[in-house]
Amino acid sequence: MFNKGNMCKMLKQAQAIQEDKEVLEDVIVTTVNKTLRKAQDEAQSHMNAVAGNMLGGLIIPGM
Repeated sequence: MFNKGNMCKMLKQAQAIQEDKEVLEDVIVTTVNKTLRKAQDEAQSHMNAVAGNMLGGLIIPGM
C-alpha cells in the first residue's frame, strides 16, 4: 500500500497542493485589497459630489 513509488507520488501531490494554496491566498489578498481601494475611491468621489466640491478636492481620511 505505501511502497516507495506511492509515497513519492503522495508527497509530490501534497507539495503541489501547498503551492496552489499559497497562490490562491495571494490572489485573494490582492483582489480584496484592489476592491477595497476601488470602494474607497468611489466613496470619496460620491462624497465630493454630495458636498458640491465645497471641500475643494480635500481628501478626508476614512471617508
